[in-house]
Amino acid sequence: MNLLLIGIYIEDDFNRDKIVYEDTSYDSLTTYYSGETYDYYFKTRKFRVIDLDTLNVFDIALDKIIKDNITIRHLFIDYYELNSDTNYIEINVAGFDEYTSRDRELSNTYMNIDKGIYHIPLLDKNKNKPQYVCFRTIDFNNRYNDVFMLTIDVINGGVSVGCYKNEYILTLGNFSRQVSYNNVKTLIGLDLEKDIPNFVKVLGDGVFIAFGVICFIDKKCTVSSIVIPDGVKYLISILDFKQHHIIIPKSIEKCYFEGDRFYRYHYNRGDLTLHLHKNFNIAILRGIVSASIDANYNYLKNYYDIDLSKFPSTEQRTLGNWLELADKLGIIVEFYE
Repeated sequence: MNLLLIGIYIEDDFNRDKIVYEDTSYDSLTTYYSGETYDYYFKTRKFRVIDLDTLNVFDIALDKIIKDNITIRHLFIDYYELNSDTNYIEINVAGFDEYTSRDRELSNTYMNIDKGIYHIPLLDKNKNKPQYVCFRTIDFNNRYNDVFMLTIDVINGGVSVGCYKNEYILTLGNFSRQVSYNNVKTLIGLDLEKDIPNFVKVLGDGVFIAFGVICFIDKKCTVSSIVIPDGVKYLISILDFKQHHIIIPKSIEKCYFEGDRFYRYHYNRGDLTLHLHKNFNIAILRGIVSASIDANYNYLKNYYDIDLSKFPSTEQRTLGNWLELADKLGIIVEFYE
């Protein structure tokens, strides 16, 4: 198991001295704790974790940790001090006990509020207010910050995978989309590329695959002929096209191409060639051509000789219509079996 701490259970009878106020705005009386400082050490004996090997979310008790000699990432405690007589441990909202918090290297990394590190969610068995933990790709050669996102629904145990501006592309388990600024805790110290098996694979310079089903093509991609593996369902590209060929498998269900990458001053005929399976989903061509139309809307008639009024509405356009528009926009479309 490769366990990561995503929640700390807090029991009122353990932590009467840490209660700072009560809030009656919810259906039942809800007790809150001071969680804006790392100076409070809560007594706890139960945790919520995610297994990074399987992405399963579950609870684990302190006695299980002791009995099976389990270590948990983001739970920074002196494991050597644990024994069968340990009834609880005291940790702060960053997952540190008082001893390990003195480690300057660790504390500077995980308890530095200036770096935007927020506390691990505190869980109370009597309340189910939505809480989420979000991890983002930290760095791909200083160019790919925030490309991939892993959001964990701490309460319901679901997981969502996002890419670029598409936050909830793939959901696993019981994921509730009640995410807001107030209920998301962002944690660092997790490298999505290295720490989660098969989360991100580098297909080529500027081409990445997440979970085997999401493909992201960066604007600085240097691969001229991009072969998207069969099985990939979602294609997201912000590529600046310069004589690129993209071979798209029939498994692709949805494409997101950022429109300004088609802008006329950066794009010439032949800069993009799409190779589509003969049984392709027409939504793929529609999405790519529509992105080009949106980016060049003010230049369609004079520059591309396109009068949209002569075409059916977007919903009514046939394959022939989309191929004609692609041709006028300089996008070459070829089919393979």
